Amino acid sequence: MKVTTLLLSFFIAFTTVNTTTAQFGKLAEKLLKGKSDKKPKSKEVMYDFSDPTGMSGTYYMNKSVVGSFTTIGFSFQEKIDGEIENILTVTFGKTYDKKTYYESGRLSEKYRNKYKFDYFAMRAHSMPDTDVNARGHAIAKIADDVYVFIIEDVVQSVLAKDKAALTDYDVETAQVLYDQKMKAIKKTELDKETASWMENKIFKNNVNKIVFAERNDLLCKRGLMNKKPMVDGKGFKSSIDMNKNVYYMAFFKYPPKDMFPGKEVNIVYEMNGASDSRVDCRAKGSKWGKMIPRLETSSFDDRQHSPRGLRFYSSYRSNWVQDYAFMNLLYSQKSKLMIGKTYDVTVKMYVNVDGENQDLLAEGLIRLEYSSAAHESFTKSEGVWDLFEDFLNE
Repeated sequence: MKVTTLLLSFFIAFTTVNTTTAQFGKLAEKLLKGKSDKKPKSKEVMYDFSDPTGMSGTYYMNKSVVGSFTTIGFSFQEKIDGEIENILTVTFGKTYDKKTYYESGRLSEKYRNKYKFDYFAMRAHSMPDTDVNARGHAIAKIADDVYVFIIEDVVQSVLAKDKAALTDYDVETAQVLYDQKMKAIKKTELDKETASWMENKIFKNNVNKIVFAERNDLLCKRGLMNKKPMVDGKGFKSSIDMNKNVYYMAFFKYPPKDMFPGKEVNIVYEMNGASDSRVDCRAKGSKWGKMIPRLETSSFDDRQHSPRGLRFYSSYRSNWVQDYAFMNLLYSQKSKLMIGKTYDVTVKMYVNVDGENQDLLAEGLIRLEYSSAAHESFTKSEGVWDLFEDFLNE
């Protein structure tokens, strides 16, 4: 991965396009009067758009976003009819019903002024059968004459006036740059809200930690959206019998969805010096993947999440529901379990990229007691171990 000193070259931010689609369409018609020497079926279309800022022109792409065309045209207008507009119109080589595919977006002046970064939230026009209309579609500057084409915070392509620049800025490098700066921008925006949450004693004492309880209602958030946690902490447990329900929930300083958009979440379990994780178990095969669904940051959109369980009894299913990654770790330690003893289990939540754990989101420790009731439940015929072995032997 070619991540160099470029990491300090830009800041990212979001904005809202306040002009209606119709208004953008009218403005764009003015901007698309430039000539192009495009040929039908040509993959490289050269555009002669220009403007005093130097932004306009032909940009090469390292990955096509519409059809098989490897270039697009930027037409930027800082002023239109004497008024500051800061409109970027992007023209694609493909046409539909004699209409050229294009899109328009307005510069976020707030983030140019505050973060010295150019970011355009885009709207597509006359572009059927494409996915560029997706929410979160944007074009952002990462270096001089180098931009990224983004959908839902994922870099789709790098755009550069100089084709040689694509060697330095591949998609992977651009994604790292984008993610790093997006994280910094969102952190700044969220700090004020986090300060309000920190006024809550339960949150302050448990931020970036995982707490445990025997009932999920003791961990359920009360209130709507980003309200402070309406839990009193009285149901939190430091020790639980293995034969009882074991629920857990993390408190995050910042919502993972905002800080790490589009990333996988891995949960790691540690016990007796051994460890296992959801990502590692999923990699074992399809049957593991069916039992251990992939978790993504999109499901963690607040400073606390819905309770999860290491294992708990479901009256609806009349059976135990268990995290198979945790159970795989517990099964590996079954010969060491002694009645009446307690065992420390550490639970850690990470951002995971391509199988590698990165940022630690939260962690917590729970002492699990291997009681005589647990021993009976685990070792009896068709008990916990028998059923888990049936799964392993499938």
